[in-house]
Order: sequence, then C-alpha cells, then structure tokens
Amino acid sequence: MPTSCSSRPVVKIAEFLGRSLTDEQTDEVTANCTFAAMKENLATNYSRDPVLKEKEFKRGNETGIEFIRKGQVGDWRNWFSPQQLEAFEAFDREKMAGTDLTFEDED
Repeated sequence: MPTSCSSRPVVKIAEFLGRSLTDEQTDEVTANCTFAAMKENLATNYSRDPVLKEKEFKRGNETGIEFIRKGQVGDWRNWFSPQQLEAFEAFDREKMAGTDLTFEDED
C-alpha cells in the first residue's frame, strides 16, 4: 500500500469502489489528478482544444480564455465586473438565507 499522503484519497476511493490498485496505478492516478495535469489534459480542459479555444472560450474580443485558469481559490472574482459581483452576492444572500451553507471562496 502506498504511503504518500497525496495518494491516500485515491486509495480510499478505490477501496470504496471495491477496487484494489497497485502502487504504480495509485501513483499514476495521483499524478493525473494534479491541477497541472488536469489543465493540460484535453479530456478535462476543453479550452486546450485549438478549435474550441478560438470559438467558445472568449470574452469580448479576447480569445483563448482558459477554462481551467490558475487553480486559485476566489480567482473567479477577477473575471466579474463590479455589477456581476454585486448581482452574484445578492443572489447568494437570497438563496442561502436561512441555511447554514456557505460559499467558501477564499483561502
């Protein structure tokens, strides 16, 4: 059984699914689940596809927007206009009122 802290979730998920993985398989899954690997993978980041990148991932005249951008909590705020941010915060307050659920978007 692997001893790496970063592979423990992979082992727990495999056990939950009734699967047993070799150390090599566990290491491979762990490596492929890093932010950097997922950002480069066309299966998880369609904005790496050259055709989609120019057609679908754009903001105004700016093309080449990344679907998986930085991997930083709260970075989405940098993409909202002040009006969009205000509208989102109002929506969040209204819909979450009376619940103990919170929107964790800061480190």
